Amino acid sequence: MCLLLLICHEYPSAKVQLSPWLAAGGGWRGGRGVASFGAGLDGTMTVATFFQPPGGDNGGRIQLRLGPWLAFETPLDRWRGEGGLSLALRQERFEAWGTLGLRLGAGLDDLTRRYWVGVLSWGLYGERPRQTCGGTCPGSNPPSPPKPSAPTFGITEGVRLYAALRREAVLGNEWTFGVELQPTWFLPPYDREKWFRH
Repeated sequence: MCLLLLICHEYPSAKVQLSPWLAAGGGWRGGRGVASFGAGLDGTMTVATFFQPPGGDNGGRIQLRLGPWLAFETPLDRWRGEGGLSLALRQERFEAWGTLGLRLGAGLDDLTRRYWVGVLSWGLYGERPRQTCGGTCPGSNPPSPPKPSAPTFGITEGVRLYAALRREAVLGNEWTFGVELQPTWFLPPYDREKWFRH
């Protein structure tokens, strides 16, 4: 008989993180108010890892993630498709300090007018933590469970605030501000860890 010692290892972040979003906001263009509704997806990979945040933070080191993004957006008076490069600063295990994102790119509206777009975001979103665990009796020296390798794909969940600038030659600048909700945040399971782990 022995007292079982449980050993757990946490999965590292996925090699490619997919982040879908639904967006709603508002702003102005040429002194007039505009609405903004949209949906999109980005896929990022870690290209560099930086320092560990101070103060006992256990979310892990900061990652710089890069990848493409595509979105569909409407200010209600036109339809627009846009895409480009997505950059994200995110911690390895969970977002104790939130995630800072920047999307840069170009778009085309339903009248074939081209424009530039930049979106700055901050939010609490990331992959749901996953663990593998195994038990052992102290002193028996059995092999501990192997450390899991990073999965290829992971889907993030959460919410972020955004500020967007769209610059078009004829219509001028359009500023919008709002919230992007990731649909997976609304799917089960519903528990404290899901809502407050970040």
